[in-house]
Amino acid sequence: MSLVTIFGWAYEIYPIQRTFVFNSKNMEINGRQVHFCAKYYVLGTTKCRKLLNIFIERNEEKPDLTVVMMNPGSASPKTPNNTYVIGDDENDLQITSSKDATLSRVSSLMTAFPQVKWIQVLNLSDIIQPTSINFYSLIDDLPCELQTHSIFCHQRDPELRNLINPGSPVLLAWGMSKRTEKLKEQAVNRLSVIGANILNDHDDRLSCYHPLARLVGNGWRVNAIRMFNKIF
Repeated sequence: MSLVTIFGWAYEIYPIQRTFVFNSKNMEINGRQVHFCAKYYVLGTTKCRKLLNIFIERNEEKPDLTVVMMNPGSASPKTPNNTYVIGDDENDLQITSSKDATLSRVSSLMTAFPQVKWIQVLNLSDIIQPTSINFYSLIDDLPCELQTHSIFCHQRDPELRNLINPGSPVLLAWGMSKRTEKLKEQAVNRLSVIGANILNDHDDRLSCYHPLARLVGNGWRVNAIRMFNKIF
Protein backbone atom coordinates (compact mmCIF):
# COMPACT_ATOMS: atom_id res chain seq x y z
CA MET A 1 0.00 0.00 0.00
CA SER A 2 1.49 3.36 -1.04
CA LEU A 3 2.43 5.86 1.65
CA VAL A 4 2.37 8.79 -0.79
CA THR A 5 -0.35 11.29 0.05
CA ILE A 6 -1.89 13.91 -2.24
CA PHE A 7 -3.22 16.46 0.21
CA GLY A 8 -6.84 17.51 0.04
CA TRP A 9 -7.79 19.69 2.99
CA ALA A 10 -6.83 20.00 6.64
CA TYR A 11 -8.79 21.19 9.63
CA GLU A 12 -8.62 21.22 13.40
CA ILE A 13 -10.62 18.83 15.58
CA TYR A 14 -12.01 20.18 18.86
CA PRO A 15 -10.93 20.03 21.68
CA ILE A 16 -7.33 18.92 21.02
CA GLN A 17 -5.50 20.80 18.31
CA ARG A 18 -4.47 18.09 15.88
CA THR A 19 -4.48 18.08 12.09
CA PHE A 20 -6.75 15.67 10.24
CA VAL A 21 -5.89 15.27 6.56
CA PHE A 22 -8.33 13.60 4.19
CA ASN A 23 -8.44 12.94 0.48
CA SER A 24 -10.17 10.49 -1.83
CA LYS A 25 -7.25 8.06 -2.03
CA ASN A 26 -5.50 8.06 1.34
CA MET A 27 -6.14 9.23 4.85
CA GLU A 28 -3.42 10.31 7.25
CA ILE A 29 -3.46 11.46 10.86
CA ASN A 30 -0.39 13.44 11.83
CA GLY A 31 1.60 11.93 8.97
CA ARG A 32 0.62 8.31 9.68
CA GLN A 33 -1.55 6.42 7.23
CA VAL A 34 -4.92 5.12 8.37
CA HIS A 35 -5.84 1.70 6.99
CA PHE A 36 -9.31 0.28 6.34
CA CYS A 37 -9.52 -3.52 6.25
CA ALA A 38 -12.63 -5.70 6.48
CA LYS A 39 -13.81 -9.28 6.48
CA TYR A 40 -16.47 -9.83 3.82
CA TYR A 41 -18.47 -12.99 3.23
CA VAL A 42 -21.60 -14.28 1.53
CA LEU A 43 -24.55 -15.62 3.54
CA GLY A 44 -26.64 -17.68 1.17
CA THR A 45 -26.62 -15.27 -1.77
CA THR A 46 -26.48 -12.08 0.29
CA LYS A 47 -23.30 -10.00 0.52
CA CYS A 48 -22.22 -9.33 4.11
CA ARG A 49 -19.43 -7.77 6.13
CA LYS A 50 -18.51 -9.33 9.46
CA LEU A 51 -16.32 -6.48 10.70
CA LEU A 52 -14.19 -3.58 9.60
CA ASN A 53 -10.95 -2.41 11.19
CA ILE A 54 -9.72 1.18 11.04
CA PHE A 55 -6.18 1.34 12.28
CA ILE A 56 -2.83 3.07 12.38
CA GLU A 57 -1.30 0.20 14.33
CA ARG A 58 -2.61 -3.23 15.36
CA ASN A 59 -0.03 -4.39 17.87
CA GLU A 60 -2.46 -5.55 20.52
CA GLU A 61 -4.75 -8.59 20.50
CA LYS A 62 -7.96 -6.54 20.74
CA PRO A 63 -8.88 -3.06 19.40
CA ASP A 64 -8.77 0.08 21.52
CA LEU A 65 -12.40 0.87 20.71
CA THR A 66 -15.39 -0.87 19.11
CA VAL A 67 -18.09 1.16 17.35
CA VAL A 68 -21.45 -0.49 16.61
CA MET A 69 -23.56 0.89 13.76
CA MET A 70 -26.70 -0.32 11.97
CA ASN A 71 -25.44 -2.17 8.88
CA PRO A 72 -22.64 -1.85 6.32
CA GLY A 73 -23.39 0.79 3.71
CA SER A 74 -21.43 1.91 0.66
CA ALA A 75 -17.89 0.85 1.64
CA SER A 76 -16.83 -2.13 -0.49
CA PRO A 77 -13.88 -4.52 -0.83
CA LYS A 78 -10.96 -3.29 -2.89
CA THR A 79 -10.58 -6.49 -4.89
CA PRO A 80 -10.83 -7.11 -8.66
CA ASN A 81 -14.43 -6.41 -9.64
CA ASN A 82 -15.31 -5.91 -5.95
CA THR A 83 -15.51 -9.69 -5.48
CA TYR A 84 -16.52 -11.00 -2.06
CA VAL A 85 -14.81 -13.64 0.06
CA ILE A 86 -16.93 -16.65 0.99
CA GLY A 87 -17.40 -16.79 4.76
CA ASP A 88 -15.11 -19.16 6.64
CA ASP A 89 -14.55 -18.79 10.37
CA GLU A 90 -11.34 -20.81 10.09
CA ASN A 91 -9.91 -18.25 7.69
CA ASP A 92 -9.54 -14.82 9.25
CA LEU A 93 -8.90 -13.21 5.89
CA GLN A 94 -9.30 -9.45 5.85
CA ILE A 95 -9.01 -7.40 2.71
CA THR A 96 -8.54 -3.71 2.07
CA SER A 97 -11.85 -1.87 2.06
CA SER A 98 -12.95 1.44 0.65
CA LYS A 99 -14.13 4.13 3.06
CA ASP A 100 -17.24 6.28 3.04
CA ALA A 101 -18.24 9.47 4.85
CA THR A 102 -19.37 7.56 7.96
CA LEU A 103 -16.11 5.63 8.33
CA SER A 104 -14.10 8.80 7.75
CA ARG A 105 -16.01 10.48 10.58
CA VAL A 106 -15.41 7.52 12.89
CA SER A 107 -11.68 7.47 12.12
CA SER A 108 -11.42 11.18 12.98
CA LEU A 109 -11.81 10.19 16.66
CA MET A 110 -8.17 9.13 16.54
CA THR A 111 -7.13 12.77 16.20
CA ALA A 112 -8.50 13.62 19.64
CA PHE A 113 -7.12 10.51 21.33
CA PRO A 114 -3.69 9.48 19.97
CA GLN A 115 -3.75 6.37 22.17
CA VAL A 116 -6.62 5.05 20.03
CA LYS A 117 -4.80 3.43 17.13
CA TRP A 118 -7.29 0.69 16.29
CA ILE A 119 -11.07 1.03 15.95
CA GLN A 120 -13.20 -2.03 15.23
CA VAL A 121 -16.54 -1.45 13.50
CA LEU A 122 -19.34 -3.96 14.04
CA ASN A 123 -22.98 -3.69 12.99
CA LEU A 124 -26.39 -4.72 14.23
CA SER A 125 -26.61 -6.63 10.95
CA ASP A 126 -23.84 -7.84 8.64
CA ILE A 127 -26.07 -7.39 5.57
CA ILE A 128 -24.63 -4.87 3.12
CA GLN A 129 -27.37 -2.52 1.96
CA PRO A 130 -26.67 1.20 1.41
CA THR A 131 -30.37 2.16 1.29
CA SER A 132 -32.02 2.17 4.72
CA ILE A 133 -35.57 1.61 3.49
CA ASN A 134 -34.48 -1.51 1.57
CA PHE A 135 -32.64 -2.78 4.63
CA TYR A 136 -35.71 -2.30 6.84
CA SER A 137 -37.88 -4.20 4.37
CA LEU A 138 -35.40 -7.06 4.31
CA ILE A 139 -35.13 -7.53 8.08
CA ASP A 140 -38.91 -7.32 8.44
CA ASP A 141 -39.22 -10.59 6.53
CA LEU A 142 -35.92 -12.45 6.81
CA PRO A 143 -35.48 -15.67 4.83
CA CYS A 144 -34.17 -18.67 6.76
CA GLU A 145 -30.70 -18.35 5.24
CA LEU A 146 -30.25 -14.91 6.86
CA GLN A 147 -31.29 -15.77 10.42
CA THR A 148 -27.68 -15.44 11.64
CA HIS A 149 -27.06 -12.08 9.92
CA SER A 150 -26.27 -10.39 13.26
CA ILE A 151 -23.05 -10.91 15.22
CA PHE A 152 -25.23 -10.35 18.31
CA CYS A 153 -27.50 -13.37 17.77
CA HIS A 154 -27.04 -16.15 20.34
CA GLN A 155 -25.78 -18.60 17.70
CA ARG A 156 -22.75 -16.36 17.12
CA ASP A 157 -21.90 -15.66 20.74
CA PRO A 158 -18.44 -17.33 20.50
CA GLU A 159 -17.57 -15.00 17.59
CA LEU A 160 -18.65 -11.94 19.55
CA ARG A 161 -16.70 -12.94 22.65
CA ASN A 162 -13.63 -13.39 20.48
CA LEU A 163 -13.97 -9.78 19.29
CA ILE A 164 -14.87 -7.98 22.54
CA ASN A 165 -13.35 -8.47 25.98
CA PRO A 166 -15.09 -7.72 29.31
CA GLY A 167 -14.55 -4.05 30.10
CA SER A 168 -13.73 -3.10 26.51
CA PRO A 169 -15.19 0.29 25.45
CA VAL A 170 -18.03 -0.07 22.94
CA LEU A 171 -19.52 3.10 21.42
CA LEU A 172 -23.13 2.77 20.22
CA ALA A 173 -23.63 4.66 16.94
CA TRP A 174 -26.52 2.95 15.13
CA GLY A 175 -28.89 5.91 14.94
CA MET A 176 -32.45 6.56 16.08
CA SER A 177 -34.56 4.35 13.80
CA LYS A 178 -37.39 2.45 15.51
CA ARG A 179 -37.36 -0.16 12.74
CA THR A 180 -34.32 -1.87 14.29
CA GLU A 181 -35.51 -2.00 17.92
CA LYS A 182 -35.28 -5.81 18.16
CA LEU A 183 -31.72 -5.80 16.84
CA LYS A 184 -30.75 -2.99 19.23
CA GLU A 185 -32.23 -4.81 22.22
CA GLN A 186 -30.39 -7.97 21.24
CA ALA A 187 -27.08 -6.10 20.89
CA VAL A 188 -27.34 -4.24 24.22
CA ASN A 189 -28.26 -7.46 26.01
CA ARG A 190 -25.33 -9.40 24.55
CA LEU A 191 -22.85 -6.60 25.25
CA SER A 192 -24.12 -6.38 28.84
CA VAL A 193 -23.70 -10.13 29.35
CA ILE A 194 -20.13 -9.95 28.07
CA GLY A 195 -19.45 -7.03 30.42
CA ALA A 196 -18.49 -4.48 27.76
CA ASN A 197 -18.16 -0.83 28.77
CA ILE A 198 -21.12 0.51 26.77
CA LEU A 199 -20.84 4.18 25.75
CA ASN A 200 -24.04 5.93 24.69
CA ASP A 201 -24.70 9.66 24.23
CA HIS A 202 -28.49 9.33 24.57
CA ASP A 203 -30.76 8.86 27.60
CA ASP A 204 -32.65 6.00 25.93
CA ARG A 205 -30.53 2.83 26.20
CA LEU A 206 -31.52 1.74 22.69
CA SER A 207 -31.21 5.12 20.97
CA CYS A 208 -27.97 6.80 19.99
CA TYR A 209 -26.72 9.25 17.40
CA HIS A 210 -25.26 8.23 14.07
CA PRO A 211 -21.78 9.64 13.19
CA LEU A 212 -23.31 11.78 10.43
CA ALA A 213 -26.16 13.12 12.58
CA ARG A 214 -26.66 16.88 12.32
CA LEU A 215 -26.52 18.08 15.92
CA VAL A 216 -26.26 21.48 17.56
CA GLY A 217 -22.67 22.60 17.97
CA ASN A 218 -19.91 20.23 16.89
CA GLY A 219 -22.24 17.25 17.03
CA TRP A 220 -21.53 13.56 17.25
CA ARG A 221 -17.73 13.79 17.49
CA VAL A 222 -17.81 16.17 20.46
CA ASN A 223 -20.35 13.96 22.27
CA ALA A 224 -18.08 10.97 21.70
CA ILE A 225 -15.02 12.88 22.92
CA ARG A 226 -16.90 13.86 26.08
CA MET A 227 -17.54 10.18 26.85
CA PHE A 228 -13.97 9.17 25.94
CA ASN A 229 -12.52 11.67 28.38
CA LYS A 230 -13.84 9.44 31.18
CA ILE A 231 -12.03 6.31 30.02
CA PHE A 232 -8.94 7.31 27.97
